Amino acid sequence: VVSGEVSVMRKLNQPLISNRANSDKYDYDYFICFKNSLIPLRQFRNKVYPNLISDFNQVEMLINQHHLNPNNPADAIKIVQLFNKATYEATLVAGI
Repeated sequence: VVSGEVSVMRKLNQPLISNRANSDKYDYDYFICFKNSLIPLRQFRNKVYPNLISDFNQVEMLINQHHLNPNNPADAIKIVQLFNKATYEATLVAGI
C-alpha cells in the first residue's frame, strides 16, 4: 500500500473467492513494516508512532498541520506517507 523506509502492507483476510469486490477496510489486514518487523496497523500508535517522532521530529509538526490522529488507521497510513516523504526530502537536501 505504501513503500519507503516505513512500509504499509496488506493481506487479504478471507482467501475465499467471492462474487463481490473486496473492501479495503473490511477484507484486508494491514501491517507496518518497521525496522525489519511486521507490526499490525492497530498497534501503530504504541509501537511505531513514538519511534517515528523520536527519529524525525519534523513529523510531529506535519501531523499537527494535517490534523492527523495516530489512533485512526487511515491517518496512521497518512502519517507513514508523510514520514517517508519528509525523510526522503531530508536525505536529498543532505546530499546523501
